[in-house]
Amino acid sequence: MIDYTNQIHKAIDKVASVITKEITGVPMSFSENRGNSSFFLSPISDNVVERFATTVIRQYTLLLVYEITTGGQYSENVFKQLSNIAERVKVIFSGNQSSTEDEYFNGVCESVEYERDDEDQSKARVNITLTVQRLES
Repeated sequence: MIDYTNQIHKAIDKVASVITKEITGVPMSFSENRGNSSFFLSPISDNVVERFATTVIRQYTLLLVYEITTGGQYSENVFKQLSNIAERVKVIFSGNQSSTEDEYFNGVCESVEYERDDEDQSKARVNITLTVQRLES
């Protein structure tokens, strides 16, 4: 039987930990957004960047969604709340950012998109695409 470790989960768990440690009081979910404000973290892709004799560098692309319930009004204050979170995440992943336990390196915020929910106009969100790399044996 093959012995392996689920490497993408290590990267996802560490990214979630870094975000919730920096932005306290906002719950993190891996299945859906919950409550009046929450984060949702989901993997997008898993790519091999480079192969070596006994190791490989993998790049993981993750989607971080911050969603709030606005009460029906999309106002300047709602946008400020979304953009404040986005700016904080951009600083956390401001290029070549690494976790302290070497769980990942080269953490980068690739893009930020703002939107309102088409089906429920009381919900607004910011979609943040992150990439991180891991050196794996």
